[in-house]
Amino acid sequence: MTRSKRLSRLTSRLASLRGRRRAVRLGAAICGFLTATLWILALVFVIDWSLTTNRPQRLVLLGLCSASLVWVFRKVSKPFLGVREDLVDMALLVERRAGISSELVAAIEFDQPGGDRWGSAELRSAVIDQAARLEPSLDILQGFTRKPLLWRAALLGVTCAALSAWVFRFPEHTIAFLSRLALGLDRYPTRTVIEGVFVNGIQIFPASSSQALRVPLGTPLRLSLVAAGELPFKAEGRLEGSTGATLGLELLPSPATGAFEGMLPRLSENVAMSVVAGDAWIESLAIKVVPRPAVTIELKVTPPEYTRSAGDLSELTLDAQSTSVPEGASVTIRVVCANKRLVKASASLADMEVPLHLELDGRAAVLLPAGTSLQEIYEPGRYSVQVEDEDGLGLESPLGGVVRVEEDQRPRIVASLLMRVALPIAKPWIAYGAEDDHGVARLEAVIQIARISGETEESRRTVFESGPQAPLEPVVRGRYALDLAQFALVKGDQVSVTLVATDFRGAREPFKASSSTLILSITDERGMLEAMSEFDERTVKQLDLIIERLLGMGGQP
Repeated sequence: MTRSKRLSRLTSRLASLRGRRRAVRLGAAICGFLTATLWILALVFVIDWSLTTNRPQRLVLLGLCSASLVWVFRKVSKPFLGVREDLVDMALLVERRAGISSELVAAIEFDQPGGDRWGSAELRSAVIDQAARLEPSLDILQGFTRKPLLWRAALLGVTCAALSAWVFRFPEHTIAFLSRLALGLDRYPTRTVIEGVFVNGIQIFPASSSQALRVPLGTPLRLSLVAAGELPFKAEGRLEGSTGATLGLELLPSPATGAFEGMLPRLSENVAMSVVAGDAWIESLAIKVVPRPAVTIELKVTPPEYTRSAGDLSELTLDAQSTSVPEGASVTIRVVCANKRLVKASASLADMEVPLHLELDGRAAVLLPAGTSLQEIYEPGRYSVQVEDEDGLGLESPLGGVVRVEEDQRPRIVASLLMRVALPIAKPWIAYGAEDDHGVARLEAVIQIARISGETEESRRTVFESGPQAPLEPVVRGRYALDLAQFALVKGDQVSVTLVATDFRGAREPFKASSSTLILSITDERGMLEAMSEFDERTVKQLDLIIERLLGMGGQP
């Protein structure tokens, strides 16, 4: 059975009444909930502004706010939203308000699908016709009212107007409140405005990063606060350590900068800092104490080639504070950090900044001598090293030292002859001894001949020479037989012999040293015998002198 067209107008009017009542209930529920929400938020603002809550406290406050909104929804809105009405309910409502019997309800029920199972067809048709005739005279909206909606809407409007006026009057408070609801760090406006907080010259408020400021262990803490607005006579910094102990640091205005400044002589532990200036404050500024890099310097010295007399050209690790190296040596600087990783290291050499090469683990950095004044050292000089670690900290003052130069000494040589006369074909022995700090490379005899005829000649003979790969000998001793027969000498000629010692200095010009000049007079056999007799007499006299000195030491027998 389909719905009767005779009741279409009645059912349409009843459906309209049902829609209006539903709209009033929905509007009243929404207005009531929004009004309560705004008042709860206003209360939250008053509590937050009065107590200046921190993040954990705001979380608790937001939890209470959420619970309150749930309670408001259940008490204020849910009763309106839980009502379900159909056309029969609307027909009953109209019957009660019009004071009529149940014709409308019966007609609606007979007109619904399945209504043909109730009673006879004639009865159903008569009831429907009766309701259709009655419909034009019915006032469907009799008793209908929008007062719940209007009252709650008016209350919502007044609340919105009041809050809008407050927002317009205090926009900064509103922005801060909304940010704090989102657990932000915004502060409510105060008469005193803290514009910046600086620790050791580094700005930590407002800060672009939430990471704690790292301060070197044991260094002073200089706190500076820049404020505007209503300035107090002084400000205060409060440092809370890991043990819970709080230290107050008084900040006084500086005539030079206008900022409030104070200093703590030494900071030895991590602290949470807050600052107070007038009615403004900043808290939860974390300062972490970190150690400076613990750096040691190693100098690796590579001796020059000419020091091969020692037989060892390997690198030597020497004292970094004061090092003496041979002339021409090269020095490698190696910086080792025991407690942290390095991100940068540099050395100052002769007013030149040279970067050091970081090793893979970041715990060491090396300066190779190539291209620097340390490649070949011939003059003393100073050096200093500065580093930067993973915390951005460097050495409190650069480490360094002095590289001194061990000057290459000139060789020394002595030579002597047993006899001062010789036959033209003799081979007199010349005893010699030469020494050098790094080794003697060559000995040479410079021979000058002054002939009785007035002519002079000069020639040179090699006495000693080191091999190209052999280690140099620091001391060379021996005898050299000078063959006079090669010079075609005659009686009366004079031979002067000077030994010249040469050291080895690599690519540099070697040093030379000469012995005293030895003079040989050329004679014949008779002169030789006389010279030998004189030599014997001198020897006897020297022995007598020695005996007398020995007897004198012991006294008279």
